[in-house]
Amino acid sequence: MAAWTLQDAHTLGNHEVAGPLLKTSTKGENTMPSSRRCLWLLIAVAVIVLSCVRVFAQAGFDDDRVMLQGFYWESYRHGHPENERFSQFGDKPWYVIVRENAGRIRDGHFDLLWLPPPCYSGAYSAGYNPKEYFNLSNSYGSFDEHRAMHLSH
Repeated sequence: MAAWTLQDAHTLGNHEVAGPLLKTSTKGENTMPSSRRCLWLLIAVAVIVLSCVRVFAQAGFDDDRVMLQGFYWESYRHGHPENERFSQFGDKPWYVIVRENAGRIRDGHFDLLWLPPPCYSGAYSAGYNPKEYFNLSNSYGSFDEHRAMHLSH
């Protein structure tokens, strides 16, 4: 393949206009635009740099506490005997159930308990669509039951 230069582009007449980024190329040369090459080089450098950085979890590696997920898909349905669809789940709200099992959780060597957001999300809601951020009585139990659960450790 022949090499093209800026002068050759002018000699072709009015049909071709030479731009400022006109490059010469020879047979077998990589014709990838320089901006794309720079992008790939930048990505490669970023991958190398980020792979050398020491990554920490939120609590860090020195934290040996163990967290237990303190709810399941149906746990918000406990404690609503007035709703016949939920009567099979009993009349104890979820916060009361967790409080009553705090000793067993502690004996299982769990240090932390992960619960859904405590704010009100509706009468029968799992809690992930908050409606009243400062109302801490929700479908898992009342504010007082929530506080009692926290104090039971």
